[in-house]
Amino acid sequence: MMQGDAQGLIAELEGRANKIEGLSTTSSSKYNELKAWLQETFEAQTAVCYLSEFSKQWIARVGQALMGMPRLLVLLVEGQTKAEAVERLEALHQYATGLHATIVLNGTEGAWKYTLLTGTPGRALYEQLALNLEARSVGPTDDAIYLSASSASRPETVRDVSPPNFLALERTEQADLLWGYLVGSGARDFDEAIREAANMLRDDGYVTFERLRRDGPLYLAIEEAIASCTRRGVLFDRPARGQIRAVIREAADFSRDHWRDCIRRACRDSWMDRDVLVREAADWAVEIYGLDMQRFRTGGKIDTAIRSALNGLIRLGEVERQGTQLVRKAQPRVVENSQVPPVNGPVPLQTATDRSLEVSLVDGIAERSTQPVWTSATLSPTPAELRAMVGELPGETEAAFAQLLAAKLHDVDELRTMVKRHLSEFEEAFKHHEFLDLDGAEQLASESNALLDRWAEFSDDQRRLAQAAILYFVESDEADDDFRPGGLRTDKAVFAAVTRALATTA
Repeated sequence: MMQGDAQGLIAELEGRANKIEGLSTTSSSKYNELKAWLQETFEAQTAVCYLSEFSKQWIARVGQALMGMPRLLVLLVEGQTKAEAVERLEALHQYATGLHATIVLNGTEGAWKYTLLTGTPGRALYEQLALNLEARSVGPTDDAIYLSASSASRPETVRDVSPPNFLALERTEQADLLWGYLVGSGARDFDEAIREAANMLRDDGYVTFERLRRDGPLYLAIEEAIASCTRRGVLFDRPARGQIRAVIREAADFSRDHWRDCIRRACRDSWMDRDVLVREAADWAVEIYGLDMQRFRTGGKIDTAIRSALNGLIRLGEVERQGTQLVRKAQPRVVENSQVPPVNGPVPLQTATDRSLEVSLVDGIAERSTQPVWTSATLSPTPAELRAMVGELPGETEAAFAQLLAAKLHDVDELRTMVKRHLSEFEEAFKHHEFLDLDGAEQLASESNALLDRWAEFSDDQRRLAQAAILYFVESDEADDDFRPGGLRTDKAVFAAVTRALATTA
């Protein structure tokens, strides 16, 4: 990526944007030259979008731009305030996780001026852009710097160059680092938290010391950075006398890993009701992360987010379920004949002597027999066997789909309930995240129910294929998180493959 002359880079960006003509036309080719330069300069998939009316065109035009899954978004915007753009873009980056940075230029055709950079702190693309464009904050006030940091993950510790000295950083940058180290550890004694943060700073190369002294410059700098945040009511609070806590106040700022942490704390070794687990996980979010939750609302953002994270832990094998409501921590499996199952994976099934699905490998290519038949012998298929069964799947889906094939067969009514619940969660999420593919979710729910309508016609092994596709949809935490722009891409590919495969045995 281009380094160095920030003013020169901004001038080049503005100059190329000002060459664009016919912004009011629907042709996207007018952006080609600018996009090609951006992609070469910043080494990132890029989308360019023009908004003549910021509020009215936001959903349609930005939503279309996100369908290309860009890492960099450039907006040419007429007639909006900086504060309005900051609020919208912060919300966008909280759930469009594949988008790393957004550049905003304001003005009119032929007279664009660079005004704003926003993005995800810690992402290499955003950090490089911030360095090059001299725009490290996302808003017009210092408060915006603090608020944007609440959605950041722990800073990267693998760097091409040595990290800067902690004491040379701005107070806001110090606070961001300390928050990243301490978030998720709950209420801590102030002195204990300072010493732990100091050790982490030393491990990551931000400081060097042999003994941390209370009256030393490092201890005092950490103490003041945290104290300044608590006075302002951001990043840290004081839940009790002598204690501090790194906080995430808003549910929208929680990552999937934060919700999973709360679920792990709430989940027990004995069976418990799924609804009880979700509520207790929400309580842990309040206790450990300082979530501002006035009351828990069934079907609300917190409920939906925790259920999605729980589905992911079930798929990963960390949580077991019984029926639709009972869940518990995954228990060690007792395997007959001293067979040891793989970690977090299904117990291998006995291989049948007579394999109905015959797969041969010629130069590494799987060849399917002319009359494929599904049998229990294929419930733990190799990648080649899986391709022979259902054809090509997106590579990142194969492991998850193979694991779902091994799941026990559910009752039809149970599967219908799961589909209905997941669609309801999607409809609720759509109220808050306008770019989600609600039409796609409704279509997949309809296709799921169509498969269930044919249940009586299927053999058990055909039912396993159909069920695996349905479970892939209703358990949203697979290769693509359903509740993200473009998150149903792999779900649609799985359904298409399974529908084709079932048609060959009809």
